[in-house]
Amino acid sequence: MKHLLSLALAASLITVPAVMAEQISFNKSWKEQKFSLFSKNKYSFQGATLGVQSDGAVSMAYRAVPEKLWNSSKASWKWSVKESVTATDLRKKGGR
Repeated sequence: MKHLLSLALAASLITVPAVMAEQISFNKSWKEQKFSLFSKNKYSFQGATLGVQSDGAVSMAYRAVPEKLWNSSKASWKWSVKESVTATDLRKKGGR
């Protein structure tokens, strides 16, 4: 089953003490780090949003931040799940 995650970018990095926030865009500068055997994720970098479609996979997306943000100590974002796996009983092998 495919999972579709949509991360609405509220990824504001806040520097202290200046209380200055800057938005990090999901643009073509992002790269994907795949892990062997589990790399069936599909990313869509859409400026203010990041879409991830996954089918039993794991990977991560990353990019360098501008030097002026290197001392930032916080980041925030919002996310939602549009489709999830079927609920199972985790006390039983195979969930059934």
